[in-house]
Amino acid sequence: MVDSVFRGTRFYGATLDGANVGRSDLTEASLCFTSLRQAILDNTILCRASLICADLSYANLSYADLTDACLKKANLTGANLKGANLTGANLKGAILKGAKLAGAIMPDGSIHD
Repeated sequence: MVDSVFRGTRFYGATLDGANVGRSDLTEASLCFTSLRQAILDNTILCRASLICADLSYANLSYADLTDACLKKANLTGANLKGANLTGANLKGAILKGAKLAGAIMPDGSIHD
């Protein structure tokens, strides 16, 4: 069940630190250069979203759907990606230091330990 719909919304360069947008539909949203430090994005649909250079450090993305999302150079330090779907996501240059990936579906379709 989705609580809010923000499909295709542009948040370019916005500061949304600590925002609670969990269980939202952000399909094809543009979040490039957006700061989402410690944001709550659990169970959020981010399919085909653009998160280039976004700061998602320590964000809760558990069970988020990031299918085909672009996370080039995104900062995912300490992010909770438990059970997230990253199928086809572009993680080139993304920082995943300390990220929790247990049960996440990785870009190649494998499931992380």
